[in-house]
Order: sequence, then structure tokens, then C-alpha cells
Amino acid sequence: PQLSTEVSEAVQTAYANSTLTNVDCEAVLFKLDTLMQTDRIYQDAELGLSRLAARLELSTHQLSELMNARVGKGFSRYLREQRVTAAKSMLCDAPSASVLSVGLGVGFTSQSNFYEAFREIEGMTPGQYRKLNNKDKMHK
Repeated sequence: PQLSTEVSEAVQTAYANSTLTNVDCEAVLFKLDTLMQTDRIYQDAELGLSRLAARLELSTHQLSELMNARVGKGFSRYLREQRVTAAKSMLCDAPSASVLSVGLGVGFTSQSNFYEAFREIEGMTPGQYRKLNNKDKMHK
């Protein structure tokens, strides 16, 4: 509990001069969610902070502040989480697809980037995740 207070105070201090005063944060967050869930822009391996900021009609500084202050994580962590979530579905829904093709399909640029992000977020490799979840389906 103590840490979260310190973190939120640090975020507030870092953004004491907020760049979001004239931004409808709820509308931008809704648009961000739509771009990720419906348009699946996370699949774009070239997607970066500046490209996403342009899509949301924000400066990179505004998007960075919005991500940290309202989403609670930095852009790169958020993007990796979006990609890993999509990969988890693909690993189970397309059991014949190679792990590498799944990783590239959700926007990772290499197998090592994919494995590193997947292990960081899920605590196991994509292959282990697929095995574990396909076993669960067989027993149901």
C-alpha cells in the first residue's frame, strides 16, 4: 500500500505541469482501446509511441503522460501486454501455427523479443502456455 502512494505521488510530481489539461482523456482512452481491440494495430511491428500518438491526435509527451498517469504503465509495457494477450488466443485457437508465426503475427519483430515478453508477462514460454492450455481443453 505504501509503495502505490509513493508511485502515484511520483507520477503526479513528474506531470505537475500536465500536458493533458485540454485533452478528453476518457475519449482518447476509448479510442486507444478501439484501435487495439478492433483495429488490432498492435500487429504493426513498426508501431511506436510517435505513430500511436499521431493516430490519437496527441503529442508523444501527452500520450506518454496519459499511459503512465491513467493506464498505470509505460507505452512499451502496454504494447507488449496487448501483443501477448493476442498471442495467447492464437496459440490456443491455431494449434498448428508455429510459435514464431504467432509471435510475428501479433507484431513482435523476432522470436527472442516474443519469448522475452511472453515469459516476462506470463511467467512461461509460449510453447509451455500452449501445452498447458491445450491439455485443459482436452480434459473438458
